[in-house]
Amino acid sequence: MLSELQIEKIDILKIDTEGSEVPILKGAKETLKKNNQMKTVFVASYHYPEQVREVTKLLNECRFSTKVDKNGIVSTA
Repeated sequence: MLSELQIEKIDILKIDTEGSEVPILKGAKETLKKNNQMKTVFVASYHYPEQVREVTKLLNECRFSTKVDKNGIVSTA
């Protein structure tokens, strides 16, 4: 979709898809790697026990530093 819209740079990304964050991040992996200069990525990820770990791992693989708040929200540092 980004290439169709001729969008080359992403500044901020927020994902809250009621439990579908991991598949979305997997599908966006190349986009995330190309845009690892993004200031902030927020991912609501508290829908099942392993989700926070999976989201953190995917973002770290794309060269983002992550932090998790007490509510299970993953954001890039």
